[in-house]
Amino acid sequence: MNSEAALPLGSIVSAVDTPEDSLGIKQAAECSPDAVRANNVSDESLLSAAAGGSRDAIGQLFHRHGATVLNVARRILHDESEAADLRQEVFLYLFQRAKLYDPRKSSAVSWIMQVTYPCPSLAPPRRTL
Repeated sequence: MNSEAALPLGSIVSAVDTPEDSLGIKQAAECSPDAVRANNVSDESLLSAAAGGSRDAIGQLFHRHGATVLNVARRILHDESEAADLRQEVFLYLFQRAKLYDPRKSSAVSWIMQVTYPCPSLAPPRRTL
């Protein structure tokens, strides 16, 4: 089993508990959402850092875009618990597959939303005969 697959999202998001990461990003827990968005590190740079295994980078992406992913999931699933689970699945996928992101094809935000929609949790239930 791949060690990345066994990594719980909580450990990714809690990785922002350090005062400052290797990119110089301030601790997200101390920042308001506006302060996190005002950070000068681009989403594309954060995805690149996540591709290199940076939990701090994926934590910053979670703090920047987690609410948006959750809102999309709520609108589709109509269930708060399922929406929260989907958000975790999306960010775990982003952490595991950040190397697949190609900034020449889309913005980081666009790619995150593209990952959100085809997530298995959004698939309609299969009918059995």
